Amino acid sequence: MANMPKGPLPSMSACHMKQNKLFRKTSTLYILMGIVTCIGMSMQCVMMPSFPAYIYSVSETENEIFRYLSTAYQIWLVIIIWVHTYCTEVIFVVAAGSLTHCLENLSYKGSVVMANRQCDVPNINDVLIRNWAAFEGKSKGGSALGQEDKMNSAQEQRKEQQVSKAGYNQETYYLAHVVQNVVDIQYALDRYKDVEGVIDNINNSFGRMLFNHMSVYMSLMCTLFYTPIRYGVTIPFEGSLLFSIIAIFYCVRLFIFFPAMGRINVLSQTFTESWMEGLRHIPKGKYAYEFYMHKLESCRKLAFDAGGFYLMQKGTVLTFVSIVTTHVIVLLQLY
Repeated sequence: MANMPKGPLPSMSACHMKQNKLFRKTSTLYILMGIVTCIGMSMQCVMMPSFPAYIYSVSETENEIFRYLSTAYQIWLVIIIWVHTYCTEVIFVVAAGSLTHCLENLSYKGSVVMANRQCDVPNINDVLIRNWAAFEGKSKGGSALGQEDKMNSAQEQRKEQQVSKAGYNQETYYLAHVVQNVVDIQYALDRYKDVEGVIDNINNSFGRMLFNHMSVYMSLMCTLFYTPIRYGVTIPFEGSLLFSIIAIFYCVRLFIFFPAMGRINVLSQTFTESWMEGLRHIPKGKYAYEFYMHKLESCRKLAFDAGGFYLMQKGTVLTFVSIVTTHVIVLLQLY
């Protein structure tokens, strides 16, 4: 520790930075939507206390104290709802992003299906070496890039010297490559089981809560779209604008939440397809090839489960929108 340079340490993990960025971005968006909603609802409660959606509308008397209490209760209720929404959706979006990133790292990088999903994260040892080299180069006022190139060339020369001293031939290299491929695929399958266990625990613990959350979500969206359309003439323009803005916020949340939760299903399929391409390094007909092909085919597709009623996939958002649209049309025809 005494030999470590002073000052802020360089970044050690691009994965960690990516998840931090996702959390900050999602949190900022949800906090902004919550603040705008709370301010809008508070203004409408003060200006239109007798609106049918508010508690004060059930009162038959003009009681100022009851109006203030009902307004305070409505504001407190909106804050509680948005805090619950933030804690539920933001945490699940970030958790889903972390799990999908794990599957990206576990997938076979040399496959065609991973051509557009390359994880820009080198080995942790390379990260440490390059970061410290860059840090020392900047602290000395020199060029960190030149030192990094010299270090890479020195490592390549050292590897070539080791290969020439060992006297490896092409057949030995091929066998070593096959063995390394078997080790990599076994490690990926073991870690895939770990990710599968995490998702199963999440589904068992929070599946029913997610279903209840999305059911209330659907009913609120129907109300928010139905109210300004049905009562657009009787409601003042400010009220219709407020309901329209909140409805748009709900749509934004919808197109953030379901695609983020559904990516785990896509990445689990990509994992299997990538390693099936990775099996080309093992000769067909061999026991190892048949064994790992069977294990890959038996890998279960991963998905977040909403209480056993439906699986969250990317296309679920379109189903959700169609259900809300259908219910709004039915409400407009009946009432």
